[in-house]
Amino acid sequence: MHCLQTATLTRRRVRDLSLLHHIGDTLSSRNHPDIAAAMLKPFVSQGNVWMMQHHAIFRGYYFLRNMGLDPNTRDRLLEQPELFERITEFCGKYDA
Repeated sequence: MHCLQTATLTRRRVRDLSLLHHIGDTLSSRNHPDIAAAMLKPFVSQGNVWMMQHHAIFRGYYFLRNMGLDPNTRDRLLEQPELFERITEFCGKYDA
């Protein structure tokens, strides 16, 4: 279902990473962010690489609470405020 959602968003040109951020899932769902970032690094901006590497941490905001874990683990990445804001928006709209 998520693949269909992201494909639809990409077709609508909502965000450039909406489809590509899960490209690593076919190889390993556990570390798909690092796989996607490594595969696409030569083709996307450094900011997009950072977003791919960290999107799973930001996505956790929406479900970690239900597992008894801290949903704000993403706060440890606040040293990149512009990217933090961008990935928070991206996950909230397209990956939650």
